[in-house]
Amino acid sequence: MRKVVVLIITVMLVAMIGNPVCAESSGKIFRYLSPRPGASHVMPQSTLIFRPGDDLERAGSAWNSSVLVTGSVSGVHQGKWITADDSHTMIFKPHRPFEMGETVSVSVSTETDGKRDIHTHSFKVTPRLISYEPDPVEQMGLDSRDIPVGISGGDSPPLDMSRKKKYDCPDTYSLPPDFPVIDITVCDEPADGKLFLANITPRMTAPAVCYMMILEKDGRPCFFRKMPGRVVDFKVQPCGLLSYAWTKPGPNFFHTMDNTYTAVDSYTTQDGYELDSHEFVMMANGHVLMIADDPEIMDMSQIVAGGDTAALVIGSVIQELDTSKNLVFQWRTRDFYDILDTVLDLTEKRIRYSHVNAIEVDHDGNIMISSRHQCEVTKIDRSTGQIIWRMGGKNNQFTLVGDTQWFSWQHDIRRIDNGHVTIFDNGNQNDPQETRVVEYALDEENMIATRVWEYRNDPPIFAGAQGSAQRLPEGNTLIGWGNCRDVNISEVRPDGSVAFELILPPKLNTYRAFKYNWEGVAAKPYAWADTTGGELWLNFTKFGDSDVDRYYVYRGTSPAPEWKAYVTCDQSIRIRDFTAGQPLYFRVTAVDRCGDVSPFSNEVVVVPEFSDIPEVTEALVKVTPSTLNLLSEGRWVTAQIEFPEECGHNVSDIDRTCIMFNDTILVARTGGNGSIEKSAKKKLMVKFLRDEVTAILSGDYVTVKVSGYVGEFAFEAFDCIRVISADSSCAGDTDDCDDIEGKKELEEKSCPDKVTLFRNYPNPFNPVTVISFTLPASTHVNLSIYDVGGRLVSTLADRMMPGGVHEIVWDGRGSRGGRQAVSGIYFYRLRAGDEVLTRKMVLLR
Repeated sequence: MRKVVVLIITVMLVAMIGNPVCAESSGKIFRYLSPRPGASHVMPQSTLIFRPGDDLERAGSAWNSSVLVTGSVSGVHQGKWITADDSHTMIFKPHRPFEMGETVSVSVSTETDGKRDIHTHSFKVTPRLISYEPDPVEQMGLDSRDIPVGISGGDSPPLDMSRKKKYDCPDTYSLPPDFPVIDITVCDEPADGKLFLANITPRMTAPAVCYMMILEKDGRPCFFRKMPGRVVDFKVQPCGLLSYAWTKPGPNFFHTMDNTYTAVDSYTTQDGYELDSHEFVMMANGHVLMIADDPEIMDMSQIVAGGDTAALVIGSVIQELDTSKNLVFQWRTRDFYDILDTVLDLTEKRIRYSHVNAIEVDHDGNIMISSRHQCEVTKIDRSTGQIIWRMGGKNNQFTLVGDTQWFSWQHDIRRIDNGHVTIFDNGNQNDPQETRVVEYALDEENMIATRVWEYRNDPPIFAGAQGSAQRLPEGNTLIGWGNCRDVNISEVRPDGSVAFELILPPKLNTYRAFKYNWEGVAAKPYAWADTTGGELWLNFTKFGDSDVDRYYVYRGTSPAPEWKAYVTCDQSIRIRDFTAGQPLYFRVTAVDRCGDVSPFSNEVVVVPEFSDIPEVTEALVKVTPSTLNLLSEGRWVTAQIEFPEECGHNVSDIDRTCIMFNDTILVARTGGNGSIEKSAKKKLMVKFLRDEVTAILSGDYVTVKVSGYVGEFAFEAFDCIRVISADSSCAGDTDDCDDIEGKKELEEKSCPDKVTLFRNYPNPFNPVTVISFTLPASTHVNLSIYDVGGRLVSTLADRMMPGGVHEIVWDGRGSRGGRQAVSGIYFYRLRAGDEVLTRKMVLLR
């Protein structure tokens, strides 16, 4: 019955056809269609894209209600209509996919000047889906023939121990042991900006370590991140976001980050096409351009003598997504290129005939693409999908002036500010093979390409694949030499002189390299471990942030550790007390000078191959207060640590990052001034937060332990604290009960003969505290809160008030917008008549 219905519909359509739409349509009906009329091997899950022409727009805005999509096997398709963000392009998403091998007819009914017409076109769905796994080597812009002899992969470069801390200076981090050693061979006043690159190896099957990194002009890293796969096309988009792809088995994505190195979004190609990670472009209107692979099994013996009867032939697809990730433009090499245009051997088993590896948005809004295996640059009209011109290769339309050879196997095409184009010309077809960067002035009206500049290295360089050329604002050109074995990155001046040169270790290269004026401040720390030398060190930093006061390190034996085990102002700590084979998990937070705590860092997992169980030595400790009244105020419990003279230890050797109270509470401060510093004294004072201490004390007399590490030893020291609980009475002389200032405040409150400002209670507080004061007579009062920088936070009172005792509550919020104040020190100031009094308080979130 279904076939009968489809047949009837088809007959009706044929009878009603007035003006079939073809590929050479004038654009009066549709300016752009996807799939293209007459297209073959269309994916079954394809969406349909319509961009109306002049006649169709005059016919009215409801033309899409007449669209009928019919499969020769699957019948009529219902679907969802979406209007793209240009308010012009219409997208039809069928509710179900088309059937393999069927022909799909699309008809549209229009009425203009009282005349009704039906316009129809058709396309054919692929007869089968190809089980296709993108080749990671090809995803990096390589082919097996491109990998030079001697660079077939291999282990990560051995650590050059003499240079491991090349970038070290006080209070900075050591680089990871597997971070590639960067050799700056030339640094002669290069242009301002930071370098963006990632180290990769040619083959995914080889053990390798990949870092994407941002380098200062002297090669010093200001950002890096170890990645689980090879990173390509790491760069800054015009909108200010960072973008990159990392190639791996399975579906791939381009990812974006903001200037805090926080993930923003991810993108991949649609309609069943696998992403090809050669290029990602974010346009000024928020749209993105990407490349996809289009595989097909073909009998190449029907095209060339000796062709494989079941060759895997791979084309390319250009896709544009709008701000809602709707597919609004699609261009397939299958629809416009002849497979014979390629320079490849068509008798091979796997043929990537076009190998599109670059997209560039031209100044007029159209796009240029680089097709490496056709030695061609093609300009495409983004409104219609039609080819505007072809330069280079077998279909070249330009006359070449000022040069004796065209580019070949190129990897990069860019339109620069002066209107010229630059191309990274790999030069595989040169004899001898040589790579260069070439700049052309294009006369697109008279079809003339004039070479106006080129750079060839001296001695000559050959990079068989990958590479890039970026014209910098100052006029210099940054060159990423791809898989060249001699030089990785160069910056050259217009006169050809070299301003900068960077070399990575053997077997490493870059996909592309860029330079930008960039400032980034990480939202959270980045951490990594180092087990070289038989010690375990955890390193961390919050890239670009000069406002970090200290770091908290969390440790555990399972994921997401919550034990705060270390505090340090440095960016590395030594980890001890573990056994070989024991999994250790770490994560880090950063605390700024206002007390705000960052999100957790990445999680670091280490399984050491060695043990580090230090021998325990005894120490002496005096804990203050020796009697702790739980009803009294106070911020700290302090401990004075010293060593017996006969043990030979010095308190200056104590590791101040991990001193613990009862094995659970981490030290908050050390030293008399609160900073973490070395001390030449015989006693070291450490402070623990009182609220944390009181939370774990129970009983009347409690034995407490203070422990840590000194040199290669661990130490333990014990003392006793008397605890007075809420239902106890004060007895004897204690540090907390004999509150002379408290008694004085009570007397002043009962006899207010002067303006008096009392201590807020509680202090520290979270989130509410009470501020009390007395007035001897009626007067105008202003009570305000200020931060440590003297900035007004909140005004609690500004009015006439009678004499007597007054109490005002502050809820920890500012006056403007009621936002919560951050943790830190604040001052409350009372102005009563001519009297001005100020006190300090502490907010702990």
